[in-house]
Amino acid sequence: VGGLAILSELIGGLVIYVEISVLVVSVLDVLEGLVVLDVVLV
Repeated sequence: VGGLAILSELIGGLVIYVEISVLVVSVLDVLEGLVVLDVVLV
């Protein structure tokens, strides 16, 4: 039971880490797009 609890904690942490990574990548993508638009408009 203890092993399963540790495993589920690790999986939960991994899921959160992946979600944060995806969020960061999408935010950077949007910022990059804005910078490109800014350069094109100027």
